[in-house]
This record gives sequence, structure tokens and C-alpha cells, in this order.
Amino acid sequence: MSGKKIAFIIITVFAILVLLIVGFVCALVFGVNATIKNSDSYKTAISYIEADPEIAGITGEITGYGFFAQGNVSTTNGYGDAEYTIKAIGQNRDLKIWITLKKEPWGSWEVTDCRFERFSPTDEL
Repeated sequence: MSGKKIAFIIITVFAILVLLIVGFVCALVFGVNATIKNSDSYKTAISYIEADPEIAGITGEITGYGFFAQGNVSTTNGYGDAEYTIKAIGQNRDLKIWITLKKEPWGSWEVTDCRFERFSPTDEL
């Protein structure tokens, strides 16, 4: 084989490996994001945000939420703790919301703390 063919094969194999790694990372990130957004604790947080009159007064109607969910959930023997940072996209203004939830065995998720600030376009979420 000529040097050009060997270089082409090496570059092709390298490109395929890079694409496989990028695909795996994307699948992992999107899978974790979907898992968080489909969890009972996240759904409870969203319901709380949508029902809060103070948040509604600032945002106007909420039209969506940030694409990536940030936070963590921990459950052990029916007890649970969850913390999220959620970007609420409103008609009038966007908010960055920090919300904390707890769960007792055989109970439902309950919001224990909710704080927010106006979202600046330069903030990362």
C-alpha cells in the first residue's frame, strides 16, 4: 500500500472513532436529561413553579423551560431529596429557579424551598 492509502485509512478510522465517542456522549447527556425531566420530583417542581402566583406575576405565562435540566435526585428506602436549577421561559421575563424537594416513604414529593432571580442572557444554565 502507498503512503496516501495508509494515511487515508488512519484518518478514516480516527474520524469514525471521534464520531462514535461524540455520539456516545450525546446519547448519555440526552438520556440523563430525559430521565431527570420524566422523574416525579421534576414534575412536582414544574407543577409548583406553574402554580406559584409570584413567579407567574414576574414571568407572565410560562412558555417553556430550559433544554437541559440541572440538579440531582437521591432516593433511599423511600426517602428522597432533590434539588434543581430550572430556567423558566416566560412571556414577560425569564427566571432562574432553585427548587428543593423532599419525599418521605409512601409519600409524595414536596417542595421545601423555592428561590428565583431574573435570568440574564449572559448567565449559563
